[in-house]
Amino acid sequence: MNGSGMNETGERYLWYVERKGNGWSLPKPFNRQLPVLGNGSDISELGNYFFDSRGDIVKVKFTPDKNDTSEKLETSINSNATELHPCIASDERFIVFYSSRTGHYGSGGGDLYISFKNKEGKWKQAFNLGEQFNKGHLSTSFPRLSPDGKYFFFLKLVSIPWQCEVYWVSVDALDDLNK
Repeated sequence: MNGSGMNETGERYLWYVERKGNGWSLPKPFNRQLPVLGNGSDISELGNYFFDSRGDIVKVKFTPDKNDTSEKLETSINSNATELHPCIASDERFIVFYSSRTGHYGSGGGDLYISFKNKEGKWKQAFNLGEQFNKGHLSTSFPRLSPDGKYFFFLKLVSIPWQCEVYWVSVDALDDLNK
């Protein structure tokens, strides 16, 4: 791995910093060297790390004994299209992500999709967040939650080169979709 955070094949790796008094340490590579190939990632309060890799969403479960496991999420999330930029609720009750599936509302790119967990802890079939979130722009992406988990933010691409508008709603609007 070179100083840019990439290995010889161009894969990026997870790095971390430690709190040092009032400041932070220099970045260090995570000792387990998990490849992170996409631009989007999120971590839950349960300690699971979600990221996009080669157009699919992957979950890594960290364990104290360092026998970490990674798994591509099931077909209720990943499809034959590209899935990117996972945004996970801290308790993992839902995941929001970008997908380039056909039938999107934007005039290019893709839309935001959401999946909720069922009573058995499995992901339900993901569905498009609909025109209230996705209509009227080229593409909708980069979902994120506020640090307190109360607000949901996302970007709408309005023109190229990369002019975006930022939107936000209460997380209640997402939770209401599971009723």
